Amino acid sequence: MLSNPQRENGFTGIANEILDAVACRKFNGTQFRLLTVIWRYTYGFQRKSHPFSHSFLHERTGLSKDSIKRGIKGLINKHVLVVVKEPGFSSARELAFNKDYDQWNVEIDADRAEESIQREEGNGGGESSPSSGDQNTPSPGGKLDPHRKKEKEIKTEKDNDEARAGDVFQFYETNFGGRMTDYHRDFLGGWCDDLSPDIVLEALKITLLNHASSLKYTARILNEWDKNNVHRLPDVLRYEKEKNGRKETSNDGQGRRNHRKSPPQSARSKDHHSITGGQIGWIKPRIRA
Repeated sequence: MLSNPQRENGFTGIANEILDAVACRKFNGTQFRLLTVIWRYTYGFQRKSHPFSHSFLHERTGLSKDSIKRGIKGLINKHVLVVVKEPGFSSARELAFNKDYDQWNVEIDADRAEESIQREEGNGGGESSPSSGDQNTPSPGGKLDPHRKKEKEIKTEKDNDEARAGDVFQFYETNFGGRMTDYHRDFLGGWCDDLSPDIVLEALKITLLNHASSLKYTARILNEWDKNNVHRLPDVLRYEKEKNGRKETSNDGQGRRNHRKSPPQSARSKDHHSITGGQIGWIKPRIRA
């Protein structure tokens, strides 16, 4: 039997302006799927907020709880979601969607923005055509105006990010001896979006250096950096260098304390443990009778 959804059986009312704003921004797949569920259980019931537990979101999306945790945290940090009420002992955190998209800290997708501009210029979407003073007109000398130049820079940055994310996937497949599943791609891709591909790659390298092979180990590294607001590769390298320096200092101090606690050995004790009995020079072997 074919599906036959009807509006009278329930619908979610979302302003077209919000859909347009979401469509041209760089939300990852996890974030977008979470947004659809949050819209469904807020706007779909004519309410502004609702408690959302990780278990509830897992049931509705099929995403892993780690992915949900990162996705929700990212949407909150980017001001797309608002925490109305913190979780309690027996209640989930209450979330609301922030419809003021000017407050969102989400990068605009240059490809989609460029398509929108071209559509407006060609009047292909049926909307009003640009005025004669359109600011997208190239300036004298054949140079791009600042708006177009910025879009080109964003597109280049996006292409570079996607290429580096591909390097992360390739590095995992080559060095961790496993096939890239949807879970691995979602895990690594989510962290690439939240931090950067370069930082995720560094975490994978540290995982290998510590003779670990589980992404749970990598997640602990990334969570530690995120918790300490270490969000750029130079900061990561500095943070790890300082942490390793503290470990070496601690180990040296522990070694000196252990050395001071060790009692001095007597000459007799040394003789007892020495294969030569404390004598110097050639030891004549005893002849058995």
